[in-house]
Amino acid sequence: MTVTAANFVERIKTNPDLSVLDIRSALEFSTLVLDYPVVHIPLDNAKADIKTENFKDPTYILCKAGPRAQMLNDYLNDIGVTHFIVIDGGILGCADHGAKINIKRQDVNPMQIQEAVQMSVQAYMMS
Repeated sequence: MTVTAANFVERIKTNPDLSVLDIRSALEFSTLVLDYPVVHIPLDNAKADIKTENFKDPTYILCKAGPRAQMLNDYLNDIGVTHFIVIDGGILGCADHGAKINIKRQDVNPMQIQEAVQMSVQAYMMS
C-alpha cells in the first residue's frame, strides 16, 4: 500500500501519533530529517531489526524518494506483515509538499550520499 507524499504531509499535520519508519542510510539521516518523530532503521539493517520493534498499524515507511521503501514493503508483505505503508515521493516529496525538514549538516556532498545509498541497498539485497 502507498500514500502520496502530499497526503502523508496532510496526515502528519493533524495527527501527532503516526508511526514512521525512516529507512534511509545513516549518512542520509545525519543530513536531514523529517521534523516529526520517526524510528530510524537503515534499510541494510531492516530485515533483522524491524522484528524487534513494535510498530503501530499502520506504520509509514520513509526513504529519499520511495523505491527503497517499496522494496522493504514488498519483503514485509511476502512474510505476512501488511500494516506498513510506503510514502511515495519519500522525504523529498514531503519537503516539496510543505513538511518541516530539519537540516542537520551540510558538509556531505551528493556523491557521498549516492555511495551510502548504493552500499545500503547492496547490503540489504545480500541479507
